[in-house]
Amino acid sequence: MATEKDDIPNEFICPLTKKLMKNPVFMPDGFSYEEKAIEKALNEFSYSPISKITMKMEDAIQNDSLKNKIEKFIEEKNITLEENIEQEIENLDFKNLIIEEEVQSQEQQQVEFEELFARFISKDKSSELCNDTIHVCMKPKKVEKTLPILLIFVVDVSGSMNSNCCNNIESLESIRISRLSLIKHSIKTIVSALRKEDMVSLIEFSDNASLILKPTILRNKAAKDIVIEKVNCMKTRGCTNMWDGIDKAINISKDVSYKNYQKSIMVFTDGMSNRDPPNGIMGALKEALCNTDDKFTISTFSYGNDAEPELLIDIANLCDGIYGYCPDATMVGTIFINYMANLLSTITPNVKVSLINEENNNNNNNNKTVTVGPLYREIYQNALFDIDHDSLDKIKIKIELPMTNQTFEVPLNTESPDLTLFIDEMEKLEKEKEKENNDNNDKDNKDDDDDKSKGKSKDNDDDDDDDDDDDDDELLDKESDNEEETIINLENIDPNIKIVEKDSDPIRYEEILYNQIIRKQFITLVKDIINTENIEQGEKDVNKFFELLNQLKYKTEFIKGLIIDIDNPDPNHGQIIKAIQPNYFGTWGKFYLCSFIRFHEFEQCGNFKDQSLQFYSHEVFATYRKIANTLFINLPPPESDSIDYPFRPTLRNNSTSRPQRSTIIGSSSRSFFGGLFSRLSKTRSKDSCSRGAVCYESCMDSSPVRSCAAKSLNMRVLLDPNGGCFNGDAVILLSNGQTKCVRDLKKGDRLNNNAIIQCVIEQTINTSTPPFMCDVDGILLTPYHPIEKENTWYFPIDLCQAKPTFLKSWFNLVLQDDDHQKYEVEFKNGIKAITLGHYRTENAILKHPYFGTDAVLKDLKERDPTGYDKGYILIKDHHPRQMQYDENHYCINYYKMTTTTTTTSNSSKTRVEDTMMTTKELTTY
Repeated sequence: MATEKDDIPNEFICPLTKKLMKNPVFMPDGFSYEEKAIEKALNEFSYSPISKITMKMEDAIQNDSLKNKIEKFIEEKNITLEENIEQEIENLDFKNLIIEEEVQSQEQQQVEFEELFARFISKDKSSELCNDTIHVCMKPKKVEKTLPILLIFVVDVSGSMNSNCCNNIESLESIRISRLSLIKHSIKTIVSALRKEDMVSLIEFSDNASLILKPTILRNKAAKDIVIEKVNCMKTRGCTNMWDGIDKAINISKDVSYKNYQKSIMVFTDGMSNRDPPNGIMGALKEALCNTDDKFTISTFSYGNDAEPELLIDIANLCDGIYGYCPDATMVGTIFINYMANLLSTITPNVKVSLINEENNNNNNNNKTVTVGPLYREIYQNALFDIDHDSLDKIKIKIELPMTNQTFEVPLNTESPDLTLFIDEMEKLEKEKEKENNDNNDKDNKDDDDDKSKGKSKDNDDDDDDDDDDDDDELLDKESDNEEETIINLENIDPNIKIVEKDSDPIRYEEILYNQIIRKQFITLVKDIINTENIEQGEKDVNKFFELLNQLKYKTEFIKGLIIDIDNPDPNHGQIIKAIQPNYFGTWGKFYLCSFIRFHEFEQCGNFKDQSLQFYSHEVFATYRKIANTLFINLPPPESDSIDYPFRPTLRNNSTSRPQRSTIIGSSSRSFFGGLFSRLSKTRSKDSCSRGAVCYESCMDSSPVRSCAAKSLNMRVLLDPNGGCFNGDAVILLSNGQTKCVRDLKKGDRLNNNAIIQCVIEQTINTSTPPFMCDVDGILLTPYHPIEKENTWYFPIDLCQAKPTFLKSWFNLVLQDDDHQKYEVEFKNGIKAITLGHYRTENAILKHPYFGTDAVLKDLKERDPTGYDKGYILIKDHHPRQMQYDENHYCINYYKMTTTTTTTSNSSKTRVEDTMMTTKELTTY
């Protein structure tokens, strides 16, 4: 049976023979060829007539998956292959070959600037924030696309990379994923996010380094699949010969012209290098850089706290890269998702700014040069220099772009702007805005009083927060909204999409300058702490700087973010002050500071959580970040072994009538790409259990027992921080055959399974961004509220996609179910949902150390005793970002209320808040 050529998938056709392939091989130029055809071509030209890329036949990879597809296609279509294909190949004339597929030749792009200038700022007009200073500012012209990327992955596969990276993460103790498995997943995310013109290479190192994949163009999905197959084949073994891996990467990079590609070497390791060259890795690296004209960057990424961070930091600094610190599994996603977004937004990988004193040009001591990092699409890049005012008229400013071999002279404006006037003006505008907000709040408070008069019990609202707390809430609420926006539909993902730069809102120059002066002060402060390691003095300096920021009359978004990053009760923030504590500086603090401050030096958004870094985000970057984020979540997850922890719950002086049930700490309740979630280890002492709480005592040997069955970890695990709930319009079946909407249920109502309503919990949704909900057969549920459908338990997100849904409130229930002890409700459509405090552990979806135990009931009773007794609790203004970690249960206390004392300059006051946490309670939701 004949088949028209148009009916044959293009990937099945050899670009040389124009025929169905019989024995396809994949080549580094991203094409699959008929093996004999490409062999003949390379014998004649040493390069492919299609791509013009030099290759060798030994580079060929048998494309078995494509071969299987072709054979299946031939069988289904009843196609008879031509028997004389070998003869046709022998007669091929490549000189007359008609190339139908467009193969673009990338040419070096020259960088042009939309703005490029320098300004002098005098000390007396700086509002006493800086000495006499020169500010160099640049913004590139809009471009449609950036040069293609060559990424060379250098991966540590030594034995220690098999270590579990989940064992120190609360709620992930039942999961075992090796460090190498997470690196593989990250590399697969990166490969999937790259464009058709980009190129990757793969090197692994243990005792020695091996080239696993030569530089390969990711021309199509088939090319990416081949790369991913190679990534999957990496196995752990041997020692850590880091230099051999870096050396091979440098040599591989030489073979690809830097004029055509932005090249970046990425080094992944978890340990100290133990097979170094005679002059050490840094000595050998400096020598290698002196002996090449090649242009590339090297970024390093450490896993766990056993790595040699000083060496990795020095490598990154020397080679204009970043240092990414991944203490555990929770940081892997956030580091590489943001790294990719930055890389794809880069116009040129580094910019050098020089300030030259022409009076004595031969004396280099009078000249200053800094590398300010990459030049990104859409945003400004900056440099500040302290100067002597007397030499102002003798100063020349130069910018160099090594990648494109361009040099620019920068004009200097010696008239100083007046920051003092700017700050006074902005302070006045802020006060007017604050007055308008207060008027709106007064109206809201009147509405709240009306609710109280109707007899509804609700949480204590904190009306006494000071202005700084309001600033924090505003930024952190935006953070919560942004996290939801980072998830887009997988079917809409197209890495090759052209992202058009929009016209940005104008920014006053004084605002740019103001932020840059504060940024420079902060960088200097943190680098001094890192270099001196005098954390006692460092803490004093940080507190002094923190006080300075809080006293500023006008705080920009950047300054507000920096305040949150320095010291904040939210567990995901305030990392700076935590990092310099004596107990933490030597374990994770110094590594975190080195990574964090490098992002600030490059004005680069390096993660999702640190608020000051979000200031460097922009629309092009945000689009790429959404793409990488969605791919990270949706790619097939690494295989993991479940680990059973042999604990049993015991009740200590607990007044509840619930029977004692055995339980296992199980399913994950956190995302893999949040902030620095588990830097502080939790003390799991039996004696730390609070009165009336459930604690876990070991009933046998305390070492974990791995189960034989492997399971896949869902990389989306509990992205939704808002607990498990359903909508108030959902219809419940009652025992008398009638039905009620959830919102109309009352204490004492008996359900169709004879369970009795004990308490209805309603939580209002006070956010401008609607929550993501799953519509399962007409019932709206949060993505991870366990439901039963057709006798099988699911998370709603596994049945349908979560979508933003406008709701005024959502509901949950507490039941009394002494007879059956199932603690579930059945909706009119037949779906069942679990309720709070159910204590069911028969599967990983149901069991939960907080929502499935008395702990959640205890918190609800303490939160609103009157409301609980009456059977209705209304929760308003709940902030998931402030949820508290419970050391007794190894979980997050979603409904926990704590009392803290806040001291102001005028008075001392006690207030009830949503779980304001201490340093010891550092974790995530």
